Parts: sequence; C-alpha cells; structure tokens
Amino acid sequence: MLAEEGEVPTIRATILPVAAASAASAASAALRAADLGRIVLFAPNAARTAAEPPARPPAERPVAEPAPAPAPDHAPLHHPRAFTLAAMATVTRAGQIATTLATSGADERFCDHIARADAARDCGDWGVAEVEYAAALRRFPLHWGYCIQYAHTIKEQGRFAHAEIWYRSAVALAAPADAVDEHLAFVCRGSRVAYQPRGVPDLAVPPLLAPPTWHDIATLARLAQVPHCAGDDQALMLLRSAADNRAVLRDLLGRHDFARANRDFLNVVAG
Repeated sequence: MLAEEGEVPTIRATILPVAAASAASAASAALRAADLGRIVLFAPNAARTAAEPPARPPAERPVAEPAPAPAPDHAPLHHPRAFTLAAMATVTRAGQIATTLATSGADERFCDHIARADAARDCGDWGVAEVEYAAALRRFPLHWGYCIQYAHTIKEQGRFAHAEIWYRSAVALAAPADAVDEHLAFVCRGSRVAYQPRGVPDLAVPPLLAPPTWHDIATLARLAQVPHCAGDDQALMLLRSAADNRAVLRDLLGRHDFARANRDFLNVVAG
C-alpha cells in the first residue's frame, strides 16, 4: 500500500545516479557513481570515513591550502560527499511495527474499516472484506495481523498468487509462524511453488535492511518511477528472492525501465 495519512514512517530511498547508455551500463554506473560499495545505506555503524572522498595524488595537492574559518553558531560542517543515512539508524523496522500496533487501535477510520471487514468476513462476503481490509492497510501498511486477514479474503476467492504476496508480507513483518505458515504453504501449493519457511527475521535493523513487504516494493518502485514493478508478478518475484529492501532497490536500478523513465535526470547526472 502506498503512503497515506496515519501511516508510520516508511522507507525514503535515494535514487542513485546512473549513466543511461544502456540498461546494463546504467545499473553498473549507478553503483559506481554512488559509491554504493562504500556507503552502507541506513547502516547503524557506518563509519564516516567509508564515505570520505579519496585523497588527491601528491602531484595534485596545492602547496598551501588554508583551513576554512569555522562557521559561527553552526554544527561542524561535513564534506558534501560524506553522505550517509546513518543518522536515521534509530528508525528500525521493529520500531515501525511497534508504533503501528500501538497507535492503529486509536485511529477511528482504521477501526471503522476493520469493523466492516470483520463483519463481512464472518458472513463470507469476501469481496467486501477484501475492500475494507485493503482500506485499513492503506492507513497502517505494517500491521501484520491485517496483512494476514487480507490475504485470507483473497485466498478464499481463489487468487493464490495475490494471497501469497500478503502472506509473505506478514512473514516479513515477523508474524507468528502458527498464524501464517500453514496458509502460505497452502497458496504456494495452489500456485505449484515450493515453500521453505525462512524463520523469524531480524527486524532490529533500519527499514532498508529489513525483508521486503508489498508496501516497501510499491514505495521503492514509485520513487524509482517504475510503479508497474509493484504488480503481482513482479512483486511476487521480489518477495520470493530479495533478502532485504536494499536488494529490491538494486534490482529496480538495474532494469531497462528505470533508465528509460529517468533518462533526462540520468543524462544531467552523467554530465
């Protein structure tokens, strides 16, 4: 689900520079231009020195280079290339989930949607239940309990691949195994896909290093201007294969669609 009011903090990804000569070279240039190998996005212990610019060769060093005067009444300035997201390391996926569970019950619109969804589910009106659970998840997309309920309504309508997306999203949010594994295994069998439980994920990490949910994939795809990559087939492929949201971002950056959608921007960045 995409960001809406009442939602807990979500991933805000930086779209990395790419030279748009071809899809393959674009992805390669993206990683080089952003120094992705040296900058660990959202990493709690990322050293500042990892993002420092390389020292100039001795022949290029000026004879004398006076130190800049300190800026009064300001915090120490950092080199503009020393860009990391380490300052956001206090935002963890576990914290986002805890905030969701603690605050969603006080949200009147969320509770109204859930009440209508539950009533429709109990009557076997799966179409209405699907609509109402979806509306609730637009407000709190990291609520694993209602990811499961939403998946149930879809499974009951025989749409196993779409249900798998939401069961896998619940697993990524550390839903209890006894609440989701049996249902996820069932829809995987219905899609003729082998299911291997992954165990409980470590969510005491920044969101970019957490396992992806559908909401994460949709957010990153929208930021990369390739929103169609959040469709069922593409999202399901990423949910099955990507270890974390950084892997999702890398995948999106390597696609032809990313280079085409961002051609003007990439040409400017490439100089």
